[in-house]
Amino acid sequence: MEFTTWQFALVICKLILYVGIAGAIATPCMHWLLRAVNNQQDCFKRYGMLSIITALIAVILGFFLQVGSFVEEGFSGMLDTEIMNIIWQSNAGTASRWLALALVSLLLCQMLLAGHRKSAVLFFSSGLLLLGAAFTNIGHLADSSIWLQLLLLLHVGIAFSWLGSLWPLLRTCGYLTASELARLMELFGRCAAVIVPLLLLAGFVIAYQLVGSFDLLFGSDYGQLLLLKLMMVAAILSLAALHKWRLVPALNSDNNVQARAILAKSIIVEICLALLILSITTVLSTLVGPVH
Repeated sequence: MEFTTWQFALVICKLILYVGIAGAIATPCMHWLLRAVNNQQDCFKRYGMLSIITALIAVILGFFLQVGSFVEEGFSGMLDTEIMNIIWQSNAGTASRWLALALVSLLLCQMLLAGHRKSAVLFFSSGLLLLGAAFTNIGHLADSSIWLQLLLLLHVGIAFSWLGSLWPLLRTCGYLTASELARLMELFGRCAAVIVPLLLLAGFVIAYQLVGSFDLLFGSDYGQLLLLKLMMVAAILSLAALHKWRLVPALNSDNNVQARAILAKSIIVEICLALLILSITTVLSTLVGPVH
């Protein structure tokens, strides 16, 4: 695969967008989980706000990068009003509008987390639906059936909330007591036991619909990158299993200080794997289609 400068810029911009969206979705989830074990309600506020602002900047920059990549006349081409209007009226422009509205909805959710739970849940749900509208309006599933697009919404929502939760989990290793941390990780594990099978099932169905055969899975650029992504997911699931069966129970032992340190290092490895997964997803969704 060969990258042009514009393609490279688009990939980096979309990766930043994905990281921001992951943090924006995960913040309310982690807030509600943490309230079950500790009454610190605003400890993730800065993370959530920074994630939303970063994602909004990436949406705006991504739009202008699409204009520039179409014109291919340097930075000045990013301000070509005629091409701007064309892209604004296209599916890409519609997706940008949906993304911006989704992030504003998640911002309102973030602002209402502390004292207006019902309103926060409403804005959170609206944000997820708007994100689904954005992701199903572009990409390889733009013209697919409604049930497949719903599966994509499920897959994207779970994946972002899971991967975006890793940084808040790492932070809690530094200030929660051993018993509080163990309780939080147990709750997180229970949620994962429900959502991860749904994530894998939705991902398998979507991948099969896109690839269509084992020959393409092993013999195409798209299929090989998809296999690499699956390997990263398998690795992160292995670490999650290690947390559940070894590291979290050790937090309740006499040697909980060492267990906390090992857990923090394991979560750092998970974060690195999560960034790799998001990077591969970005390349798959931006540069490489199933036909390749």
